[in-house]
Order: sequence, then structure tokens, then C-alpha cells
Amino acid sequence: YSRAFKLLCNRAGIECDLVTGKSEGEGHMWNRVNIDRKLSYVDVTWNDRAEYRTYTYFNITEEQLKFDHSFFPLLNELSQEEISGGCSFNFTYKECTYTGNTYYEKTGRVLWLDSFGTAAEKIKETYKSGGSYTEFMFETEDARLLFERDSNGFVAKIQSSLDNIYISGYAQERDTLILFFK
Repeated sequence: YSRAFKLLCNRAGIECDLVTGKSEGEGHMWNRVNIDRKLSYVDVTWNDRAEYRTYTYFNITEEQLKFDHSFFPLLNELSQEEISGGCSFNFTYKECTYTGNTYYEKTGRVLWLDSFGTAAEKIKETYKSGGSYTEFMFETEDARLLFERDSNGFVAKIQSSLDNIYISGYAQERDTLILFFK
């Protein structure tokens, strides 16, 4: 996935590098992209779920990525023994702190502490266009913690603004919430 994404980005004139490390305890690869001189990470592998597609790992910061990814060291940080022993590494490091370019920010799918009505409107839009789920990013740690403390109450507040649409389930990944409805 990452190599194909790099090829497509580079052919479209978007600077894109491969980054290696671990995720879920296994060796893993993702991308660093430079869009309008703003660096962010994309992990197309984790954005492709069998049951649904997600934008959880699309144009995110290093802080967001480090929630469940870790980086292999830089080549110049390793000894000759480690290199000849086959230790995995990255060639370059560029900090990715750009915010404002995620799917959620671009589409108005950001959850604040009191944005239940806005979430309901986005669900209605998605439902009208034939969708059966939509996703949101928690804007702050407080919003994410509020959800984790009382997920049923959080979802009920959104549900109260939906007329004939029923929230049938949800999934939380990192700082995003996917709501399924019918």
C-alpha cells in the first residue's frame, strides 16, 4: 500500500516519502506527504478496513500517529554493527505537526464537547446520500475522554437530534469515532 501510494503521489507531483517502524507490534510502513509545504502522515494500510473505509490515518500529525505507531531509528543513529546485523532504519526525519488538513477538519466532522447537533446534521447528510456510517475526530482530549467515560450517553445526545435514523453501533480508533446507522 505505502509504496503504491508513494508512486501515485509522486506522479501527481506530491512529495511523498516512505517511513518505517512498528504498529500493533509488527514491522510496518506508512507515508509522509508534503502538501503545500506542510508535512503530515498518511497510513493507507490502516485506512482500509474490511467492513468500512476510514480516514483516521489521513494527513495526521506525529502526535496522532504515535498513538499506535513507533518509528525505527535513523540510519545515522545506528552503529555499524547494527546496520550490518540487519537493523531496520529510516533515512530521514522531518517532523509532521501540521494540523487543519485532515478529512475531518475539511468536511466539518470534528466533535467538540457540545457539538452533538452538528454531528447529527452530518449523519443526516450521509444518510441522505446513501451512506450507512460516518466518522468524526475528537477535537480535544477532553471530548475523547467524555466519550470514553460515557459512550452511551454521548451517542444518545447525538441520537436525540435524529428523527428516523437509528445509530446502530460505533467504533473508536485513536482519536476518531465511527458511527453506524440505519
